[in-house]
Amino acid sequence: MPRKLFGFCKIREHDNPLVNAAVKLFNKKMTIIKKWLKWEKFIKFMPAQPNKNIALKSFVKQVPWLHQSLRFFYWQGRSLRDRFLGTTAQERYWRNRHRHKNDDWNDTSRFWHNRDWAKSYWSSISHPHRQFLLKHINRLAPFNNLLEIGANCGPNLYILAKKFPQSAFRGIDINPAAVEFGQKHFEKLGIHNVNLEVGRADQLDKFSDKSFDIIITDAVLIYIAPDKIKRVIQDMIRVSRKALVFLEQHQEFLRKDNRGLGAYQFGLWQRNYRRLLGQFLPQEKIKLTKLPPKLWPDKNWSQAGYVIKAFL
Repeated sequence: MPRKLFGFCKIREHDNPLVNAAVKLFNKKMTIIKKWLKWEKFIKFMPAQPNKNIALKSFVKQVPWLHQSLRFFYWQGRSLRDRFLGTTAQERYWRNRHRHKNDDWNDTSRFWHNRDWAKSYWSSISHPHRQFLLKHINRLAPFNNLLEIGANCGPNLYILAKKFPQSAFRGIDINPAAVEFGQKHFEKLGIHNVNLEVGRADQLDKFSDKSFDIIITDAVLIYIAPDKIKRVIQDMIRVSRKALVFLEQHQEFLRKDNRGLGAYQFGLWQRNYRRLLGQFLPQEKIKLTKLPPKLWPDKNWSQAGYVIKAFL
């Protein structure tokens, strides 16, 4: 008699090799289902929903074929979405990003994951890449004002405002919750030379020509698709008087990036910024500095992270 396995039959081996192969495959699937049922029973008693997600991911990774299949379909679906919708797909995502509890900083502790999303960005003030960016902005001092595109709740602007109290800082971000959180936080801290407002990278029409000394971005242009990147760069050059400073992902040789508009790599847009900025500025005015590999352990950032400066 076949043995019972959580309500499923585990079939015995057979003399016929074809039948035996089918039996082994069936038993393998039943073993996976058994593990799944045990796991479902286990995670019901886990206290926090974010930790359930972490535990579920951990389980999926223990089943290689399932993990690889899910990963493949996830990236294929995301790639098709981003290529078809262009920048619009990322705009929709970041506009509503605050509705998800988990953060963007790869910290999986329960304390972190239960926090507000915008608050997690404020808590990332101490991330070493911010000081690296500050060092490059510091070389452009003195300056009267600065605009950050994609400022979130303003962690970079907080550091800059403390360093340059006589300068005026302005930040725009597509997410209204992040802007509201940051504005309230600056008021609470008594910092009055920073102003945040809701806005998009491709909507700089409200700013007059040469209205800011410096314009910066920090991991923002990686979400701007080829359909809008040229317009965004042109507008930043129009609005800036002195320099553009980007902390983005740059690749000199991208097979699918013939015009510098971007190649889709693991959910982000990497591009050759020498080629892109070279359409508007002489090459001698474009300077690139690679991020030290240990500064940002993420694979994409350690390989392709750069500070890109364009002098106007």
